Amino acid sequence: MHSVSDFKRRALILSDLFSQYADIINREILDFYPGNSHPYDPEWLNFLKSLDLDDLYFFETSQSTKELQKTFPQLPKSLSALLQKLEEACVLNSSIDADKVLPKLEDWAFIKVKHKKKYEIERILPTILALKDRHAIEQLLDIGGGLGHLARITSHYYALESHVIECNEHFVALGLERSKKFRTIPGAKEIYFHHQLFSLDHPLPNKLKAERLLVLGLHACGELSIDLIKTAINLQAGAIFNFGCCYHKGFQEEHPYHCTFFKSENLFPLHLFARTLASRAHYDRDREQFLTKRKVKKYRYALHLYLAQHKSYFIQNVGEVNVKEYQKSFADYALGRIQFLQLIPNDQKKENEKVKLQDFYDDPNIQNTIHEMFVLNQLRFRFGRALEIYLLIDRALYAFEQGRKVKMETYFDDQISPRNIGLVIT
Repeated sequence: MHSVSDFKRRALILSDLFSQYADIINREILDFYPGNSHPYDPEWLNFLKSLDLDDLYFFETSQSTKELQKTFPQLPKSLSALLQKLEEACVLNSSIDADKVLPKLEDWAFIKVKHKKKYEIERILPTILALKDRHAIEQLLDIGGGLGHLARITSHYYALESHVIECNEHFVALGLERSKKFRTIPGAKEIYFHHQLFSLDHPLPNKLKAERLLVLGLHACGELSIDLIKTAINLQAGAIFNFGCCYHKGFQEEHPYHCTFFKSENLFPLHLFARTLASRAHYDRDREQFLTKRKVKKYRYALHLYLAQHKSYFIQNVGEVNVKEYQKSFADYALGRIQFLQLIPNDQKKENEKVKLQDFYDDPNIQNTIHEMFVLNQLRFRFGRALEIYLLIDRALYAFEQGRKVKMETYFDDQISPRNIGLVIT
């Protein structure tokens, strides 16, 4: 998408679609259990419950509605229509092109750089260099730049004076230390690390020349992305290159959108759970990952049902645990979470609680409910990518309203880097 009309048309389509499924989008599966009602079409639920594990894996990983229709002739027509609309709404131009990948840099350039970060840097460098040439860019400002891997490469190999703003003091110290170890390359520019928070109210480094500046955020978390865009526009920066992530972080319910178009048209508001779903929108093609996710969900749903039934607790957040915890029995996993929540009064009751937990989990009725919750969550998951695009359109239209040009494309394979949509603002 490149034009204002394209962005507005897509926003209106998505808003209308989301308004038809408001409770599915803005509420978690846990909100409806235990209980007797949920907003999902019974025909859709019966279809999903009829699928075996292999079929559910295929349903989870296939991004093609035609493929699903061919594989599942019994796919309800209303569900098929919804999936088709979501698929069409998620079509974006792609910048994933082997011809755009730069010639391989020397191994030293990527020393101690993880595979994912190396892949991302290689895929965005062509766009950075194109912006450098077209807009006479002389400086790069990398917001949340961590150890400065990207900034080090742009300064050393492509003569862009590079600045890293990073709030983690350890990352800044380590980045400085590593940058001093690199050999000097003729024509290389300086790299500067700034240990500070980035916000709309925080002053930027004095060395920056706005009209020759590219402001970059490679997965700027939550509202940091829109703060980055607003700051760069107010600064009159030459160009902006931004990838969002964690759309639920820093979100304020009373200020859901940033562009006037969303506000004036009263477009559908996404609440916290919808934004969380947008942050997790990608399709695992690995069967083992699918099976692991299934077990995690089963344990989490069972714990939710147990707490509601036996403790009269309805808790959304039971704390993060290492994935190894899900290799234990449900009783061992759940007992750890119940202790974390301080719902067992003394040690003597632990063994009794453990027996009750495993009996509860093994109950066929509970297993049936857990499975129902899991397949409905698979269905809810299909909205994720469209929700992410909707949120990014809001940011793109904000930039348009400030007199900028905007391009939205995918830059990474989503199996390597799921948050793969970049906004280029000039």
